[in-house]
Amino acid sequence: MADNLLMIKNVKEGMTNWTVQVMVIERGYPRITSADQSYQKIIVVDAEGTKMQCTIWNTDIAVLEDTLQLYHNYAISNARVDMTVPDFRIFDSPLQWTLSGRTPIEEIPHIVYDIKCVKYEYVPLRDLGEHIRSNRGFDVLFAMVSVGTKRATKDNHVIQHITIIDESNAPTTLVLWDQYVEQEAEVMGRLEGPFPIVQATRMKVNLYQGYQLATRGSSTFTFNPPIPAAKKLRAWCMANSKAIEKMPIPERSVGVTPLRTETPDKDEFKCVNELPIIVEKQEFHWVAVSCKVVDLTQHFWYSTCSKCNNATDAMADGPFWCNYCKKRMSPVVNLKFNIELSDKTGSVIATVFQREAEGMFGINIDYMRENIQQGKPSPSAIEKLCQGVSYAVRLKAYNYTKSRLPRCLYSVHEYDLLAKTKRKKKSSKKSDVSSSGAEKPSKKTQRQLFQDKHYDDSTNEDDLPLAVAFQKKKKKN
Repeated sequence: MADNLLMIKNVKEGMTNWTVQVMVIERGYPRITSADQSYQKIIVVDAEGTKMQCTIWNTDIAVLEDTLQLYHNYAISNARVDMTVPDFRIFDSPLQWTLSGRTPIEEIPHIVYDIKCVKYEYVPLRDLGEHIRSNRGFDVLFAMVSVGTKRATKDNHVIQHITIIDESNAPTTLVLWDQYVEQEAEVMGRLEGPFPIVQATRMKVNLYQGYQLATRGSSTFTFNPPIPAAKKLRAWCMANSKAIEKMPIPERSVGVTPLRTETPDKDEFKCVNELPIIVEKQEFHWVAVSCKVVDLTQHFWYSTCSKCNNATDAMADGPFWCNYCKKRMSPVVNLKFNIELSDKTGSVIATVFQREAEGMFGINIDYMRENIQQGKPSPSAIEKLCQGVSYAVRLKAYNYTKSRLPRCLYSVHEYDLLAKTKRKKKSSKKSDVSSSGAEKPSKKTQRQLFQDKHYDDSTNEDDLPLAVAFQKKKKKN
């Protein structure tokens, strides 16, 4: 064995007659593909800290059920080495190993790898907003606070919420779906002791009511891992147990419905220069745009009544008399600011509100209030707001009724990641019409003239019909 003992990096596609000594650091549960094939993901690491993804298929899962146990060490020989499809690639290496009942796998208990050599860069839960556009996922380490009950959605999926926390002191909801409910959530419900620690790898952010931690197809959970970071987190939870128990449960989506509606095909999107400049009643249009803040002197929040959502100029630090509710109410501070939406044909200014602002820019009201210095955002806030992020945005176009001249305003109604949109195949005739419609210089010129004449950046934001907009939004939700 010594003559052909290699490290992971030295094993190439199609090689035979090799052996690598590894430790199992991740062991996923068996899953079912859309083609009804069973598979199981195993992640191993060698003494140099190099990781390799391994896959076990179908009947071989049962054959190797008692092999490749978590944090045990094995000598693996002559596994099939092949290229990984890019969409299913976990690490930088394009290779993966396929393990089967024919693969020589021998446990080597006398070799003990130091678990400290396994490196993970955990994302604090308070920073989830910064990873909305993470294509390959990220890792988190958290403590479980409570396990919700599983329930069915209207479209026959199963969902379960887990309330979690870490040392960033930001209670968050972990949302599990379908196979993860039937397997991982079942295990989470049986974990003993206060504040079980969970390592979750290759996760993503879902946008419902605020941020939620969610799984990808390659996500793996490890329960109470024997690592220093897990011991440190448990100690922090025990020291702050009373405060954690009093924390409010994060907001959850009651209807288990995403913030967005179903995103249309790319060919159904409008260009910015095709948006209406005058509307008789409110309209909705999808655009694929880059979103950023260009006016750093504007107000980034406003106050509303906690009951009726009507805007108020009352101080935000105490109860006030609401003229709409006819009683003393507590004010609520909400995000609201103007952003520029732009594509190759032009740009338009739109107002973005609380939930949409949080999701699109990875901020919340507390962050903004802490990062406004002398009336202007701090450098870190400017980086978040002004760098330009691309989204599929559903705009609401509506009349500004308080203006003497007809004036169309826009607000961000919903949004989604551009990567989730699909291109619908159309006939060449329709494609020609679409492409020609995207280039209308006269319409763009007319729109620009209209904006130059009627749009006034100095307009007081408090004059906008916020109460009407939020009342409609509240009824819909």
